[in-house]
Amino acid sequence: MMGFTKPYIQLKSPKGSFYVKEGNPENFDTTDLNSATNKIALINTFAHYGFHGLKLNKALKGSGADFTQDKVLVVSTRREFWRAIYKGEVTAGFAPKSVMDLIKTKGIETIGDAIDCGMNDDGTTDVAIMARKDGGVLDWWDDAFESIRRTGEFYDICNKYDETRGICNYSS
Repeated sequence: MMGFTKPYIQLKSPKGSFYVKEGNPENFDTTDLNSATNKIALINTFAHYGFHGLKLNKALKGSGADFTQDKVLVVSTRREFWRAIYKGEVTAGFAPKSVMDLIKTKGIETIGDAIDCGMNDDGTTDVAIMARKDGGVLDWWDDAFESIRRTGEFYDICNKYDETRGICNYSS
């Protein structure tokens, strides 16, 4: 069995975009996810954001929550994501703009409007650690984390990475 710690940080959630093979040869419609031929690629670390963003977007017909396993391909890297689209293994991919737009991706293009993938109403997502209930982490994590938060060490670390990655969003 798995359990979760208390949320320890809020991330500024990414916006996601659809990516298709250049020229959109499958005529993927970013507003209709119900098409029988649609298979969507998601990058593993973005999958939960992606499903949330697709599920809540009222402008879309269908939702990520309606996808069956045969309609989703979860990949681990940008290279796999690009390959799945370029080789036609999927109709389209859905990924964070912040990840995909940092690289030049020949042969694929962005289509449609960006979709907010925040889990909370303010565009953030709470992050907690998932661990085995019998593994011991859940017994000590919350107290240990609260300790580094009280001393200010957490904020020092977060500020260091917030400058370079833009992910930290917290209140004292």
